[in-house]
Amino acid sequence: KTTTTTTTTTAAAAGAAAIGREHVLSMVMLLNEKFREGVSGWASLFDGDGDAAAAVFPAFFARVLALLQPPPEGAQAAEAAPSRTRREYAERVQVVLLLIQVFQSLGE
Repeated sequence: KTTTTTTTTTAAAAGAAAIGREHVLSMVMLLNEKFREGVSGWASLFDGDGDAAAAVFPAFFARVLALLQPPPEGAQAAEAAPSRTRREYAERVQVVLLLIQVFQSLGE
């Protein structure tokens, strides 16, 4: 059983590291909406095996923090600057809201 759990945990962590920026943003927005509705966002995201959730959360949290870093130069050159700035601001607001929820739920 421990070998299966370890394999599952490692695979889950690797899967979390491989997801794209858009997927992470959609998960952030989903969690924010769950918290806004008063529903436990963590239970909806990490239900099931506690070991797998414990392995996936650090990778997910690192990806969320990476969203706060500015994009590389020239990565979004095709998009108009005002539109990009508004979108980046909206994304950062969502990430900050989730970070607030994370720190508020530490005592739970």
